[in-house]
Amino acid sequence: MAPDSALLEQELREAREREAEYRTRLARQRGLSSKLRVFAATLREALKGPATRSGNVTRVLAHVARLSSQALGIPRTGIWLFDEARENLICRFRLPEGAGLPDGELRLAVASCPSYIAALGIGDAGAVAVGDCWRDPRTADLAEYLHEHHIGAMLAIPLVGPGGLHGVLCHEHQGGSRAWQDEEIDFATNVGAMVALALEADGRMFSKRTATWPDAIYKRVLDSLPVTAYSFHAKTGTLEYISPRVVELGGQGPEQYLVTGGIDRWVQSIEPEDREPVRKRLTGSIADGFPRELVYRIKLADGQHRWVRDTCVVVRDASGHPLAVHGIMADITSLKEAESGRAETEQRYRMLLEDVDLLVVMLDAAGHIEFVNRCFQRTTGFGKQELVGADGFGLILPPADRDRLRDEFVKGLRKGKIAFRLESNLRTAGGSNRRILWTNTVLRSLDGTVIGSASVGADITERLAAETSRREQNKLESLGRMAASVAHDFNNVLGALAAGTGLLERTPGDSAVFADMRTAITEGSELPKALLAYARREGIKPTLLSVDELVVATWPVLQNKVGPDDLKLTHNLGAPRARVVVDEGQLRQVLIHLISNAADATRGHGSEVRLSTNVVVVEPFAAKARGLIVEGPFVVVTVADDGRGMRPEQLARAFDPFYTTKERGHGRGLGLAMCASIVHRAGGYIVADSEPLRGTTFRVHLPAAKSGAPESWRPASATGGSGVKTVLLVVDSESIRNLVTSVLAGQGVEVIAAADVRRARAILAQRSVDVLLTDSTLPDGDAEELAREGLERRQIRRALLISGSALDGENHLFHAIIPKPFRVDAVIETVLGQLPPFWTGE
Repeated sequence: MAPDSALLEQELREAREREAEYRTRLARQRGLSSKLRVFAATLREALKGPATRSGNVTRVLAHVARLSSQALGIPRTGIWLFDEARENLICRFRLPEGAGLPDGELRLAVASCPSYIAALGIGDAGAVAVGDCWRDPRTADLAEYLHEHHIGAMLAIPLVGPGGLHGVLCHEHQGGSRAWQDEEIDFATNVGAMVALALEADGRMFSKRTATWPDAIYKRVLDSLPVTAYSFHAKTGTLEYISPRVVELGGQGPEQYLVTGGIDRWVQSIEPEDREPVRKRLTGSIADGFPRELVYRIKLADGQHRWVRDTCVVVRDASGHPLAVHGIMADITSLKEAESGRAETEQRYRMLLEDVDLLVVMLDAAGHIEFVNRCFQRTTGFGKQELVGADGFGLILPPADRDRLRDEFVKGLRKGKIAFRLESNLRTAGGSNRRILWTNTVLRSLDGTVIGSASVGADITERLAAETSRREQNKLESLGRMAASVAHDFNNVLGALAAGTGLLERTPGDSAVFADMRTAITEGSELPKALLAYARREGIKPTLLSVDELVVATWPVLQNKVGPDDLKLTHNLGAPRARVVVDEGQLRQVLIHLISNAADATRGHGSEVRLSTNVVVVEPFAAKARGLIVEGPFVVVTVADDGRGMRPEQLARAFDPFYTTKERGHGRGLGLAMCASIVHRAGGYIVADSEPLRGTTFRVHLPAAKSGAPESWRPASATGGSGVKTVLLVVDSESIRNLVTSVLAGQGVEVIAAADVRRARAILAQRSVDVLLTDSTLPDGDAEELAREGLERRQIRRALLISGSALDGENHLFHAIIPKPFRVDAVIETVLGQLPPFWTGE
């Protein structure tokens, strides 16, 4: 066959194939068009009757989906609609039926498929035809869904109506890819348009029925409700319905509010400060922060007041535009009165908790502080702003207890049970610890959920200290009775020995032996004397005496106890006019024993023993903690050395009877016990401070006599003028400077304030002052050195120390110590005391 004939034959064959394809497509298109007409007729019939979203239209959509699936030969077809929040596409109908999730609902999160959602909302074709879902970017983010259902191609028709995209009619081809024909796309697009129209019509009918609410059956239901129901037009604010119950709430019937101006009558009954939110509902600005629930007060014609809870919802059409507002109003006056009563009761309990002299703290479930009372703040020294919201365990518990108690608290709350009684330390803002006995309870919400704890604490610090003091005193009393008994029997034995020795001395014999026996008996007699002094069986004669004068009178004896070796004994007497009431002989024994002990501990280890006196003020809380019966000025006798010192376990037993750190045979262990007994008997106390290789300091505190009290410690008003005119105040705290300056200025004293040593020295270089009043801790120097310089250069006449503790340092240069926290009268009494004569030159 010629080439031209072959070419012609091929063209004729291709023309016949194109004609056959055209006839096939035409037949398919005619078939699809015929089916489309059937769909349209079915929809029209369905929309003629009443429809709801769950009624006829749902059945019509199911039928349309089946026909569309059959027409395109796609078994898997679904109609998806957005939920109200437009966060999910929910499959309202699916073929094959029941092919959804285990709970019967298939949903697709909008956030998980942004590319697919975007494709549905753009394009002029009105369809998203995807031949290969695995390669097309529009369906790339549906990979999990596609894989689960074996979908290879997809024909999705957006369902668009007033307000935008409402859903999608989706044909899903299972298997491989598929090329969608134009007539298939046109057919599916037309079907989708009719489905959208059906949904829109259904929405309008539903909105209209709801907006014209209520009909007869709804009205009967609403009229029987125990609340007031109402409905008003969303844009105009026109009241369209209000139930008869309004007469019980507002005092007027429905007919009074359903007429022109009726709604204004209701608004006018509302208290003026509560009206604005209600007006906002009636102005057409519903879309702008519409308040769904309001609580307000109304005033009736008879003067009564009622509380109303007004709750409503907005009814919208298919496009989201507001049509009506439906709501209910309930009389909550009794509820408000009950809440007011509870609030009043709560306020009374809160006031009680605030004022009670016990520590009260409430913690949430995480251990953070929610409430503290005034007593808690006073005890800890923290302010309310520092405490509330803070980690209670981290802020107010010592590090040693913090983790353990936190773990116990958390584990206990998980089980809904914590320790009812608990004793723990409490850390104050100043760093000291208080001992607190807590009573704890678990706090629960109304539904029983554990929300935290409440604790009430009693500060038992002083009580424990007093109990310890009583135990020690009882121990000393029992040992005293034993010592007296032993001394009595021992004296009997010594008496017999002494008598026998006296007889033997009259007969010839070795006089040296008798001399040794006599010496042994004499030394042995010292033991019962010590025991009797400890046991308080010796006769005592308390007298009013000056400690400084007694030290001067006893000084030769004290020097003899130290010995003529290389040890140095010095004294600094700072209480020349202070008097105490004590047995002179016993106080002399205390001085002698403390100096002897210091010399023994220093010899071979140090070079100096120092004795000093001064006056301190013991505050009431400190006196109570030590079990003292008096408070106020105390004369302090300090004996300090730079000897070998004591280990903590030795220091703890220093005042125990028969305990000694000396070598065997060089001490009976009764000296310090005797000293403590004498001082306690005089109403005072003795304390010791020591560290190994750093020396030991003993401080004897004796109460200053009230009767015949030294003039140097009386207020100026009592002495007819103290002679104190100028005071140099050296404190780095501005608040303390202001306080002390104000207090002393009120007494007619000129106060010159300085924040540090440098400024104080500059002031003293320009002028002298009567009194130096300085803090023990200064930012740039030593308070003791400042006092020494001022006294030596005669720039000051008296030096006083403000100290965080009466035991801070030896400070023998200072004439008195004012402990923190100090009282105003203590400052006035101490600062305005008469100047000592050896500084005035008298």
